[in-house]
Amino acid sequence: MCGILGAYNVGGLKDLIEVGLNPLQHRGVEGAGFFASSLDGHTIFHLRKYPLAEDLYTSREFIEWHDGDARLAAAHVRYGTCGSLAHEQNIQPIMHMTRWGRIAVAHNGDTPNAQRARVDMLNQGKVFESDSDSEMFLHDIADTEAETVFDAIATVLARKRATFSLLLAGEGWLVAARDPWGNRPLSIAKLDNGWIVASETVVHDVLRAEYLRDVDPGEMLIFTNGSMTSRRFKEPCQLHQCVFERTYMSRPDSVVFGGTVADFRRAIGQYMGRRVPRRYANEVVVPVPDSGIQYASGFVLEHGGPMEIALVRSHYSGRNYIQPGQNRREKSIRKKLNPIRSLIAKKTVILIDDSIVRGTTSRKVNRMLRGAGAERIIFVSCYPPVTGQCHYGVLMEDSLVAKDRTIEEIRSFIEADELYYPDPDDYKKLTGDPKRHCFACFDGIYPALLHKIQKEP
Repeated sequence: MCGILGAYNVGGLKDLIEVGLNPLQHRGVEGAGFFASSLDGHTIFHLRKYPLAEDLYTSREFIEWHDGDARLAAAHVRYGTCGSLAHEQNIQPIMHMTRWGRIAVAHNGDTPNAQRARVDMLNQGKVFESDSDSEMFLHDIADTEAETVFDAIATVLARKRATFSLLLAGEGWLVAARDPWGNRPLSIAKLDNGWIVASETVVHDVLRAEYLRDVDPGEMLIFTNGSMTSRRFKEPCQLHQCVFERTYMSRPDSVVFGGTVADFRRAIGQYMGRRVPRRYANEVVVPVPDSGIQYASGFVLEHGGPMEIALVRSHYSGRNYIQPGQNRREKSIRKKLNPIRSLIAKKTVILIDDSIVRGTTSRKVNRMLRGAGAERIIFVSCYPPVTGQCHYGVLMEDSLVAKDRTIEEIRSFIEADELYYPDPDDYKKLTGDPKRHCFACFDGIYPALLHKIQKEP
């Protein structure tokens, strides 16, 4: 769920990194960094800071950096699915010295057998500066017998059994690539005489770059000698685009997998509006901000209103789900949300949220509403029950509330009066093309080519 930003043949990189990383902050709060180079490769700058992008671009090193010669960059915000939070060396881009000079990697995705592969590399005498699975890309590239760095990258990516949208940056060149399953989004845009690559199209919007297209599954874009070329490192497999990108991860103003995220969420909300009967005269529809708002706007079109923004979010607090550790998540929800009592007291609150994963946040919000005088709480999850872990880039811990509970038991756990989920088959149809998406976290069907080995505990 990390966010990546690449630029090639673009000036003013200090401003670009600051403006471009900010709209990706929701994808990770465990470190931010970048690697920059001049087009001739003579000037290199590499900087990483913990935990936020703001800590990166307000640092003394960043402020004192003279970016005049720098024309390419690979930047990253980290959401850790592999590797220690406390280990600052896990912040990306991670850089190695190779026979082709310095190479840095910025990776969004995951490797299902990362720990096993890492042990094998350690036994071969490899040295790691991090415990992130992303660093293995650099070791694999260095180990090939290819003559050129681009042949080496293509060889490694073709045999990699992992999910990735990634950037590899070297001394004067940049590569952007997406795995053959298309699991994570990645798009390309034009900015003046150069190019921008990003996890979400909102980055192109804020940089005023012209969106061109998504990077194709199994494709690597090579930026060198002032131009861009496309190379197919592997033919696309059966696509397994992560549906959670559209459900929760991506911003509503981004276009992901060919569709606007806000439109998808509104359509799911309309479906749920038809699914939940209208029975109480004192109903008020309340979204959990921010991700619940588009769902709720669709919900009231079918179910009826009124809809009230009765939970006020502090925008100085980040997303609760991506906070590392349960204690930090629980503290985050207290800092983040506060109810407007006059809109909730003596009302039947229809609470609209994108999903229920662990259930602890949902329970705390329900308790908050009760404390504000809600007479009844009808909880509407706009995603089916999450019963299995994701092995491809979203950290879903063992404490999944739906793993061993019935719907009634989940309702009791989150302390709601009623609970509604979408029907899983209906939800799949609403994606527009179920065969192109991965639903493993709720249907248990993991992509076979990716999942021949279970992820280690």
